Amino acid sequence: MPKITEIPLATLMAVVPKLSTGYADDPVTYNLNVEQWESQKELIPRPDWFMKFDAAGKAECGEGHIDDPEAIIFNIKQADPYKTLAGLFVHGLNDGSPYCAQMSMMMGKIGIPMEKIKQVQSFFKRLEIGFEPTQKALAEAGVTVEDE
Repeated sequence: MPKITEIPLATLMAVVPKLSTGYADDPVTYNLNVEQWESQKELIPRPDWFMKFDAAGKAECGEGHIDDPEAIIFNIKQADPYKTLAGLFVHGLNDGSPYCAQMSMMMGKIGIPMEKIKQVQSFFKRLEIGFEPTQKALAEAGVTVEDE
Protein backbone atom coordinates (compact mmCIF):
# COMPACT_ATOMS: atom_id res chain seq x y z
CA MET A 1 0.00 0.00 0.00
CA PRO A 2 1.58 3.31 -1.05
CA LYS A 3 2.06 6.41 1.04
CA ILE A 4 0.27 9.57 -0.01
CA THR A 5 3.59 10.94 -1.29
CA GLU A 6 3.90 7.92 -3.63
CA ILE A 7 0.73 8.38 -5.67
CA PRO A 8 0.78 10.46 -8.87
CA LEU A 9 -0.11 14.13 -8.58
CA ALA A 10 -2.85 13.68 -11.19
CA THR A 11 -4.54 11.22 -8.81
CA LEU A 12 -4.34 13.65 -5.91
CA MET A 13 -5.61 16.53 -8.04
CA ALA A 14 -8.53 14.40 -9.21
CA VAL A 15 -9.83 14.08 -5.65
CA VAL A 16 -9.47 17.75 -4.71
CA PRO A 17 -13.13 18.46 -5.61
CA LYS A 18 -14.13 15.88 -2.96
CA LEU A 19 -12.16 17.88 -0.38
CA SER A 20 -13.86 21.19 -1.15
CA THR A 21 -15.51 22.85 1.85
CA GLY A 22 -17.82 24.86 -0.42
CA TYR A 23 -16.17 28.16 0.55
CA ALA A 24 -18.48 30.37 -1.48
CA ASP A 25 -18.64 33.90 -2.90
CA ASP A 26 -14.90 34.22 -3.39
CA PRO A 27 -13.87 32.57 -6.67
CA VAL A 28 -10.14 32.12 -7.19
CA THR A 29 -7.78 30.28 -9.49
CA TYR A 30 -4.37 29.02 -8.43
CA ASN A 31 -1.88 28.21 -11.18
CA LEU A 32 0.74 25.91 -9.70
CA ASN A 33 4.32 25.84 -10.97
CA VAL A 34 6.50 22.98 -9.78
CA GLU A 35 10.04 24.23 -10.25
CA GLN A 36 12.00 20.99 -9.79
CA TRP A 37 9.45 18.54 -11.18
CA GLU A 38 11.96 16.61 -13.35
CA SER A 39 13.40 14.98 -10.23
CA GLN A 40 10.01 13.33 -9.64
CA LYS A 41 8.66 12.77 -13.17
CA GLU A 42 7.01 9.49 -12.19
CA LEU A 43 4.79 11.42 -9.75
CA ILE A 44 4.70 14.86 -11.37
CA PRO A 45 4.59 14.39 -15.15
CA ARG A 46 4.54 18.13 -15.89
CA PRO A 47 5.35 21.39 -14.09
CA ASP A 48 2.06 23.25 -14.54
CA TRP A 49 -1.27 22.53 -12.81
CA PHE A 50 -4.32 24.50 -11.77
CA MET A 51 -6.92 24.59 -9.01
CA LYS A 52 -9.99 26.68 -9.68
CA PHE A 53 -12.69 27.43 -7.12
CA ASP A 54 -15.93 28.98 -8.43
CA ALA A 55 -18.35 31.31 -6.63
CA ALA A 56 -20.23 28.31 -5.20
CA GLY A 57 -17.02 26.87 -3.77
CA LYS A 58 -16.86 24.03 -6.29
CA ALA A 59 -13.30 22.96 -7.13
CA GLU A 60 -11.87 21.98 -10.49
CA CYS A 61 -8.26 20.85 -10.94
CA GLY A 62 -6.06 19.59 -13.70
CA GLU A 63 -3.03 19.84 -15.90
CA GLY A 64 -1.86 23.12 -17.36
CA HIS A 65 -2.67 26.65 -16.34
CA ILE A 66 -5.95 28.56 -16.57
CA ASP A 67 -5.68 31.68 -18.73
CA ASP A 68 -6.96 34.16 -16.16
CA PRO A 69 -5.22 37.46 -15.44
CA GLU A 70 -6.43 37.22 -11.82
CA ALA A 71 -5.00 33.71 -11.32
CA ILE A 72 -2.56 33.42 -8.43
CA ILE A 73 0.80 31.94 -9.39
CA PHE A 74 1.80 29.47 -6.69
CA ASN A 75 5.41 28.26 -7.08
CA ILE A 76 6.52 25.05 -5.41
CA LYS A 77 10.24 25.59 -4.93
CA GLN A 78 11.55 22.79 -2.73
CA ALA A 79 13.84 20.04 -3.99
CA ASP A 80 11.20 17.45 -2.99
CA PRO A 81 8.22 19.18 -4.62
CA TYR A 82 5.74 16.37 -4.20
CA LYS A 83 6.27 16.20 -0.46
CA THR A 84 5.59 19.95 -0.35
CA LEU A 85 2.40 19.55 -2.41
CA ALA A 86 1.16 16.65 -0.30
CA GLY A 87 1.89 18.80 2.73
CA LEU A 88 -0.66 21.33 1.48
CA PHE A 89 -3.38 18.71 1.80
CA VAL A 90 -2.21 16.81 4.86
CA HIS A 91 -0.73 19.50 7.11
CA GLY A 92 -1.44 22.78 5.40
CA LEU A 93 2.38 22.76 5.06
CA ASN A 94 2.61 22.85 8.84
CA ASP A 95 -0.37 22.76 11.18
CA GLY A 96 -3.19 23.53 8.76
CA SER A 97 -3.65 27.11 9.90
CA PRO A 98 -4.20 29.77 7.28
CA TYR A 99 -0.88 31.39 8.18
CA CYS A 100 1.11 28.38 7.00
CA ALA A 101 1.34 29.71 3.44
CA GLN A 102 3.16 32.79 4.69
CA MET A 103 5.48 30.73 6.92
CA SER A 104 6.22 28.26 4.10
CA MET A 105 7.08 31.14 1.82
CA MET A 106 9.49 32.54 4.40
CA MET A 107 11.09 29.09 4.67
CA GLY A 108 11.60 28.98 0.89
CA LYS A 109 9.21 26.06 0.23
CA ILE A 110 6.77 28.06 -1.86
CA GLY A 111 6.63 31.35 -3.72
CA ILE A 112 3.43 33.36 -3.63
CA PRO A 113 2.57 36.95 -4.54
CA MET A 114 2.51 38.91 -1.28
CA GLU A 115 -0.16 41.28 -2.59
CA LYS A 116 -2.51 38.27 -2.77
CA ILE A 117 -1.59 36.68 0.55
CA LYS A 118 -5.19 36.66 1.84
CA GLN A 119 -6.38 34.73 -1.22
CA VAL A 120 -3.46 32.33 -0.87
CA GLN A 121 -4.28 31.78 2.80
CA SER A 122 -7.91 31.12 1.85
CA PHE A 123 -6.71 27.88 0.20
CA PHE A 124 -6.81 26.32 3.67
CA LYS A 125 -10.45 27.36 4.11
CA ARG A 126 -11.43 25.98 0.72
CA LEU A 127 -10.30 22.39 1.38
CA GLU A 128 -10.60 19.91 4.22
CA ILE A 129 -7.01 19.74 5.43
CA GLY A 130 -5.67 16.59 7.05
CA PHE A 131 -4.59 13.06 6.34
CA GLU A 132 -7.95 11.45 7.13
CA PRO A 133 -10.07 13.55 4.73
CA THR A 134 -7.45 13.14 2.00
CA GLN A 135 -7.22 9.38 2.63
CA LYS A 136 -11.02 9.10 2.50
CA ALA A 137 -11.26 11.07 -0.77
CA LEU A 138 -8.56 8.90 -2.32
CA ALA A 139 -10.32 5.73 -1.11
CA GLU A 140 -13.54 6.90 -2.81
CA ALA A 141 -11.49 7.13 -6.02
CA GLY A 142 -10.20 3.58 -5.50
CA VAL A 143 -6.76 4.51 -4.16
CA THR A 144 -5.74 3.23 -0.73
CA VAL A 145 -2.86 4.95 1.05
CA GLU A 146 -1.32 3.83 4.32
CA ASP A 147 0.04 7.04 5.75
CA GLU A 148 1.62 10.30 4.83
